[in-house]
Amino acid sequence: MSKRTPEEIIHSVKRYQQGETSQGAEAKRLGVSKQAFQDWVRIYETYGESGFLRTENRRYSKELKLSAVQAYLNGEGSHAAICKKYGISSRTQLQNWIKMYNGHKELRPSRDRGSDILYDQRTDYDIRRTD
Repeated sequence: MSKRTPEEIIHSVKRYQQGETSQGAEAKRLGVSKQAFQDWVRIYETYGESGFLRTENRRYSKELKLSAVQAYLNGEGSHAAICKKYGISSRTQLQNWIKMYNGHKELRPSRDRGSDILYDQRTDYDIRRTD
């Protein structure tokens, strides 16, 4: 099934929250998994309607990432509960941070895309030819 619009998602989440339908029924109606619908409910509860209307990526500090990872590893909640507590929009994002942490890789703060990248105007061919 095609991608759902923010308006469809918001409407479905509100129907569920008002007790008009169940998570499973709404997920089936929309052609998504129950887990995807549960994620939408969590995003709505955390960010409200703006959680579905954002177009830019969220940015997280190193401290927030570390706190969220440690909270999960200390058994303070499920992936979904930790995401809701710390305002993380994606369970997958938290899972990736946990993998990095467990792999002894540094959790760095999110950065503005392209803000500190210097682009070389030469083509790849020019670079190979001159190096």
